[in-house]
Amino acid sequence: MMGNQREAIITMLEDQKDKWVRLAEDIIEHGMNPAELILVVSHEKLEKQFNVLKGNRGITFS
Repeated sequence: MMGNQREAIITMLEDQKDKWVRLAEDIIEHGMNPAELILVVSHEKLEKQFNVLKGNRGITFS
């Protein structure tokens, strides 16, 4: 059993190292998927409120 979250993350990274390297290389080569970006702007009247212009699905909870 894992002692803490840090150990669990390290174990996962060690077990999946090749996949993480391939993912990093793909992101370097192709960049992040712009369809998954979130774009917000401050609400013009309400302080500490924002309007989502792009990426509504990315901020919803299932």
